[in-house]
Amino acid sequence: MSQTDQKPKKPSVIIGQGSYTPDMVLKAPLAVKIEGVVTNSTIEASDINIHPGGAASGTLTASVVVVEGLLEKAVVKADQIFISDTAEVSDCEIEVPNAEGLKISAIAKLYGKVTFTMPPRKQSATKA
Repeated sequence: MSQTDQKPKKPSVIIGQGSYTPDMVLKAPLAVKIEGVVTNSTIEASDINIHPGGAASGTLTASVVVVEGLLEKAVVKADQIFISDTAEVSDCEIEVPNAEGLKISAIAKLYGKVTFTMPPRKQSATKA
């Protein structure tokens, strides 16, 4: 395969395995990959992926959030969230625009109070 056939990798911020990052504020137009531990943090990114072995708490805002590790005590706002079979989600508030944006594996582990919210249904105009 020639170099022109290869797609460039999407740039990303990687919080590496074994790292501990408390109280971080990160606003990036890039993807964020969490392989370490991020606590009490605010992250805004195009995509956020919490890898197996990774953990996050705080406020996460992205177009797409993929949870393969631990998500606890978090507020998540996303167009789409994927909670995989290796995920553990505990005491979180997750907001998506519609049900199509929410995908949860049947064997994902959810603990404590985990709430999923969507915008209220639009009121239809009533005819007099």
